[in-house]
Amino acid sequence: MKPNRLASTLLLGTFLFASPLLAALSPPADTAVHVAGKQTAESQRDAAAFQAQKKSAEFSKKLIVARVGEAEINYFDLVRKMNEIVSRKFPQGAPELPAKTTTAIKHEALDRLVLDQLMVNEAIRQNIVIPEADVQDVIDKLKKGYGGMEGYQGYLDEKGITDQELRSAITRSRMLQAITKQEWYGKVKVDPADLQKIYDQYKAEGKLRKIEKYVVQDLLILGDASEENRQKAEDLLAEIKKNNNDMGKLVLDGTFIVRRLHILQKSYPAMHEAIAKMQVNQLSSVIEDRGKLHIFKVVELDPARDLTMEEADGFLTNRLQLKAQEERQAVWHDELRQRYAVEIFLDEVEKGFAKKSANNLQ
Repeated sequence: MKPNRLASTLLLGTFLFASPLLAALSPPADTAVHVAGKQTAESQRDAAAFQAQKKSAEFSKKLIVARVGEAEINYFDLVRKMNEIVSRKFPQGAPELPAKTTTAIKHEALDRLVLDQLMVNEAIRQNIVIPEADVQDVIDKLKKGYGGMEGYQGYLDEKGITDQELRSAITRSRMLQAITKQEWYGKVKVDPADLQKIYDQYKAEGKLRKIEKYVVQDLLILGDASEENRQKAEDLLAEIKKNNNDMGKLVLDGTFIVRRLHILQKSYPAMHEAIAKMQVNQLSSVIEDRGKLHIFKVVELDPARDLTMEEADGFLTNRLQLKAQEERQAVWHDELRQRYAVEIFLDEVEKGFAKKSANNLQ
């Protein structure tokens, strides 16, 4: 079937035709020039370029590259999706892409658009309705973010779309979220038997081993472990005990510091050995560790162990769900393709580009 809007002249202008991956269909905000009085030659050129871009964008919206059921996908949407893919793949800026890469991106973009439209069609079939108030809320936030109606119009001009087209895009996005939640993620269930199986497997492989976490409030005597400093430590220990093990009541005199410390065996072997035999909130004796004197109170005491099923449930369920979601996605997409006819007209559109370009060069 031929697309009923495919015109005999398919050239979008040198600006769009030369490189569909340029932001041609999304002109920079500063290309819309509005100055009071006489415009400079540069601003006049900018304004003319903006109008040319706007004209090309409007024409591209009439070029239908695919039809999904009764819905149509136009060339404008295709180029915009291509730009999104390029921006995602080259976040630091796209290099000059070879023709083969551009073609691959083009087909990836078209596949994505077709799949999105299949899902939107299904949302419509299932009578999923997005309240107009939800859409208006997004619009209002955009207007506020861009400083009012003038800034909002500048945003629309930058994107090459109208207010109504933006509202339709917001509605489509919300419909996609609703239908995927219902038909994709919502239909993925984890079998408890599979959960137990993967728990036993990961536990046997040591993947559920939780490292120990020993945290203390540490009083460190500044200097070495001399007899003088050891006596100072013993005096401080006695004072701490008098204050119900509260180190916060000590008067800092420059001979010691109090800090929160994570005890690792390799860093504090003597303290690590002592804490393993203690309880939370218990106060240690004076301990020498690597030539330094410490007094500490246990804050957290969580020995190395395997995670329980309850603790590992979220992590393991996510693992199982990812695989199940991929399987459900493939099945659902097949169901949608069988339910709705998909027609692709991209080759015809691009042949029209090439033919018109060749005629213009003659």
